[in-house]
Amino acid sequence: MMAMTACGSNSDSNTGASGGNAAAVDAGDGGDAGSGLGPTLTVTFDVSGETALKGDTTSTAPTDNGQSPQSCAAYAKGDASEDGKIHYVLPTFLNGDIGGKHVLINALVEDYKGPGTYDLDGMAGPGGGTDIEVDQRAYADQPDTSSGKVEVDGKGGGTFTFTRLAFSDGNGQVSPGISGKVSWTCKN
Repeated sequence: MMAMTACGSNSDSNTGASGGNAAAVDAGDGGDAGSGLGPTLTVTFDVSGETALKGDTTSTAPTDNGQSPQSCAAYAKGDASEDGKIHYVLPTFLNGDIGGKHVLINALVEDYKGPGTYDLDGMAGPGGGTDIEVDQRAYADQPDTSSGKVEVDGKGGGTFTFTRLAFSDGNGQVSPGISGKVSWTCKN
């Protein structure tokens, strides 16, 4: 079990998926080192389907080891988790609503090798799958119908593109879901 942390908050998450296919790349310095809770991410949503999310907000660069990255370059490198792997945590705790909706992203790249592209099957979140919660309704990775990828640059920014993250009621009923893109840039 790991705890993703940003803005002084915690969220528990179990690891599940593994892998990633990016080659390690030097992240560069990304600018001056930040202080306090670390660098700020500007997070932009362009999501449609069962619910629409369009707009942007900010977030502090998250971590899953309790020690906030002090620069965008440090965030781009990922951080060591309790299981000894390097993880890259996507923007998690957002500082504002998107279109009047409370949104929480529960996703990280497991076995992170540095900036590059990682498929959805190399990601994890609560219970093993990646999800985006909208007003406490979790749109999660569905094994047979979801697809996606995360692209991370060497400056702490990235893009999560996905198709059909869906809500499951636990009784076999799966919603139509959401598809789209979440992107972020990092500023020290």
